Amino acid sequence: MANKTEKPTKKTTKKQATEPALIGPNTVITLTVPAKEAQAAYDKSLRKLSKNIKSSGFRAGKVPLSLAEKEIGSEAIIEQALEFVIPELYEKALEGKKIESITRPELKAVALEKGKDWTVEIHLAEKPTIDLKGFKKAVAAGKKAGQAELKKQKAELKKHLESTKDHEGHNHQQPSEEDILLTNIYQQLVTTIKPTLPELLVKEEVRADLQNLVKRLESLNLTLDDYLKQQGIKYDDMTNQLAVSAVGRLQLMFILEAIATDQKIEVSEEEVMAEIEKTTDAELKKQQLADTRYKSFLRQTLKRDKLAQYLLNQ
Repeated sequence: MANKTEKPTKKTTKKQATEPALIGPNTVITLTVPAKEAQAAYDKSLRKLSKNIKSSGFRAGKVPLSLAEKEIGSEAIIEQALEFVIPELYEKALEGKKIESITRPELKAVALEKGKDWTVEIHLAEKPTIDLKGFKKAVAAGKKAGQAELKKQKAELKKHLESTKDHEGHNHQQPSEEDILLTNIYQQLVTTIKPTLPELLVKEEVRADLQNLVKRLESLNLTLDDYLKQQGIKYDDMTNQLAVSAVGRLQLMFILEAIATDQKIEVSEEEVMAEIEKTTDAELKKQQLADTRYKSFLRQTLKRDKLAQYLLNQ
């Protein structure tokens, strides 16, 4: 379950739009803890937490519960109490339902008044539904756009070389033709299919991206505040940029996964082993053969390459 309970928030009204929303609602399961069970969990939580309370005139763990309750506060006690009752209720609620969360569930409080029934919501992010109808037309359009871009780049490069008369001596590095075509195909797929992502999934992805950014900055002896000042942007603007990037990345990931499934693009164990056999270093090859994580990564890489070739050949 989630680490912390969020307090109730005001519901926002959905704005009407002609385009489908890129970020949609989570799957929500409402759980009710009867007052009797809630009280029992509260008392159990209080006894557990009171063991760490110290107070003048009492030994640790011997503080009267009434005094400990005031010291700890009902909010913290209820927070702990939910850990006792929610997991079992959650499992029962999922029985018989075809619900599978692709993120860690998030718990939001609805009503947690002492002496009454408790009501909480479990927010889940389910795998988005991908409608592949007409995806081959999107691939063709992306490929056409990529070919137009290649033609333009070649014309510009030719013009540059003719104007500078510098056919040698400079390394005019350009993305490969394959990369340019794939980039345009991917953009067209996302633009055409527009899958809606659950809010919780995007939220987790942005949080992960932010954590990675902070780690990179720490390796450069920079704080996040330093970075924001250098870039001349506000924190909210930065997180919005991260969200836009995360949405596009996640949409493409699910689209490609759906196409691979639809077209039965798989990588066999024999193909994985054949790739490992290309390793000339005997010790390294031995490590690769024993490393299940490496083989899983290699399988995904080979599958991605197969899918890329499939798209390019459409």
